[in-house]
Amino acid sequence: MSEKKDIKEISELIDGLEAVGVPVAKVFADGKVNALDLPHGLELIQNHKKIIDAVQGIDEIVPEGKDIDPAEAVIIVQKLYVVANKIKEASKAI
Repeated sequence: MSEKKDIKEISELIDGLEAVGVPVAKVFADGKVNALDLPHGLELIQNHKKIIDAVQGIDEIVPEGKDIDPAEAVIIVQKLYVVANKIKEASKAI
């Protein structure tokens, strides 16, 4: 019998989506890309650790996904909901 997997890599992937999605949404919030978007580019660079963590364990996502219990599914959905709202709000930032 195999050992139960946690949702660490799935959680890091969601963190990575937030680390990329929020600054990118801010860049495109006004419908154009220009020098005023440099702070958002810097935010993206500052988020590099989360982005790297998100992709380093990508090969574990499917095995973790096959082993999700109901409590973990709730945690994942809640986290996705929070990130989606952050990205949505960032797209309205201007």
